[in-house]
Amino acid sequence: MEIKKFVTGPIENNVFLLIGGNRREAIIIDPGFESESVLNFITKRKIELIYIINTHGHIDHIFCNNYFKKQTGARIVFPEAERDFLKTVYNQAQFFGIRNMDPIVPDIFVNEGDIIEVDDWKIRFILTPGHTPGGMSLITDKGVFVGDTIFAGSIGRTDLPGGSYTTLIKSIKEKILCMPDDTILFPGHGPETKVGWERMHNPFLNDDTIIIPEF
Repeated sequence: MEIKKFVTGPIENNVFLLIGGNRREAIIIDPGFESESVLNFITKRKIELIYIINTHGHIDHIFCNNYFKKQTGARIVFPEAERDFLKTVYNQAQFFGIRNMDPIVPDIFVNEGDIIEVDDWKIRFILTPGHTPGGMSLITDKGVFVGDTIFAGSIGRTDLPGGSYTTLIKSIKEKILCMPDDTILFPGHGPETKVGWERMHNPFLNDDTIIIPEF
């Protein structure tokens, strides 16, 4: 599996394209603001986009869902536990001054433990709520795509509607930090990191410290 990262939009979102080795099938993860340019790469490489997968329902991670579905026919995969959160998309768009955003209508809803197969590899979904009520992370043999659950040296913000600091810390400790130290984490913003480094150095995961992240 080949991983391509594109940093797009005003909030510098990480948009990931995962490309298989056999039939050149691919998925895109969290195509947010200004990620239309990724289609140029897909077209030049003659890649078939199979799925559009979202880790959670914040608009900066789903804004281009409909664009990629229309252009490629790929199916939208969305967390079942985040289904009700889709109702907030209109209000989120209004906050960013976007007046005419069409509703996001997923084709597939996934739950904890579900597996999707693409080309010669698999993606397994785990629930990692806290940043949003039903966010998920994607486990692959190359690492874990964690959305805004955890960042390098930080965690996702929890002061937005539906966020919970306690729930997020629980998710990270019980679902992410239990993985091997060398597991690579691919966050929705910023650089990649590893489980072992975060376990040792992330100040938000110190039991004696409560810090509210700015991002």
